[in-house]
Amino acid sequence: ACHKPDKDLTGPALKGAVARWDGKGDIYAWVKNSTDYLKTGNPYATELFAKWNKSIMTPQALTNEEIDAVFYYADNYAPKTPAPPPGGETAGTPGGSDDGSSATWPWMVVIALLLLIVGLSLGGVKTSLTNAVREAEGKQ
Repeated sequence: ACHKPDKDLTGPALKGAVARWDGKGDIYAWVKNSTDYLKTGNPYATELFAKWNKSIMTPQALTNEEIDAVFYYADNYAPKTPAPPPGGETAGTPGGSDDGSSATWPWMVVIALLLLIVGLSLGGVKTSLTNAVREAEGKQ
């Protein structure tokens, strides 16, 4: 994604975009195909294009209503604040406990199983190679 509702990224923040475009051009045409819209010579579009390092926005197959919905979402966006942990303690403070609900433990199990499989496979390969060498030397 090149845009965030409330922060500049590769492109400008979307919050307030409609107000910034007010009376300066066709924001729908800009969102749908900025490359074609730049060809109209619109001064605000040309200024935006230059300000954002001449980054070309991918054409969007959206209706005007869908574009309105995106801008409505951005204008009303409020970032979620994380809820404090139960017991009023913060992670990493004395008295805090790790109840095992961390998302890392499933990955640790997967990695351990993969290492076990690799180890068993290598043991089987070693046995097969040892038997092949004995057979080639005529020892059985």
